[in-house]
Amino acid sequence: FSTYERADFSFEVDDSWHPQWVVSILRPSVMYTCRKVCGVAMVDPDSGVIEFLSDEVPEWVDRVVPAKLAEINSQNWGCYRKGFWNTVISKRDVMSASGGAIEVFGVDNQIYWHVGISSANGADDSLVAYIQINSRTNAARIYWLAGVTPEAAQKALNSQVSNYEGWSAQEVIPYVLYGHFAYVGPIVSANGQFQRLGIVEGTNVNFVALGSSEAEALRAFKARLAQGGNAVNPDSAVEPQVIEGTVRRIGTDTQNGTAVFFVLLNEVPQKLYVGG
Repeated sequence: FSTYERADFSFEVDDSWHPQWVVSILRPSVMYTCRKVCGVAMVDPDSGVIEFLSDEVPEWVDRVVPAKLAEINSQNWGCYRKGFWNTVISKRDVMSASGGAIEVFGVDNQIYWHVGISSANGADDSLVAYIQINSRTNAARIYWLAGVTPEAAQKALNSQVSNYEGWSAQEVIPYVLYGHFAYVGPIVSANGQFQRLGIVEGTNVNFVALGSSEAEALRAFKARLAQGGNAVNPDSAVEPQVIEGTVRRIGTDTQNGTAVFFVLLNEVPQKLYVGG
């Protein structure tokens, strides 16, 4: 592979739980400035045997497209999507990739690279869209959603715990929670101990929910959505439903000065109902 470029050394296990090093193999695609994945090299860490696969990559291989390549492709699309001369003369609708590529899992249990897209003339902490690139097939889809960058979400979490000395928010991961784009990240103390889980609504850095556990943070976030607050409202396209039943258990909690009730019904014990 001396004439090719090697990238993204990832350690994975096959269907028989045998470990393998999976290395993406890239080659020039446009002159010498762009790269394209032409296959993967699988290295047996025990025997050192190398197997190159260009077409039929096994399903257990999660990462074929390197994160850096996903970021570069997103940057090139935003910059040159209306042609090269547009970037020199009018610069109309020129965009740029914001931050790096974040690894997320889709509903199909495949890995996607999440890259934020911002306007070249816009604020550094705002996004106009985000791109998700399948890490196996390189298929990309853009979602036009005005929002905030992961860095801005992390700053919002830090501001919420500024009164606690040594506490800081770590890297945030994008999720879709209750139909809303959001960032989720842990908050740790100075010695690295987990303290809180924070959730920031992806379009408003003032919409923050905290909890000492995953379940508590999700309840706080859902309660904020139900209250409306000064950020977003629950999806108005959803038709309200009336459910009748016998209360099995009921509990209450105070969140941000507001009483929130948690109800279990005998008829649907698998669901927890939350409301003011």
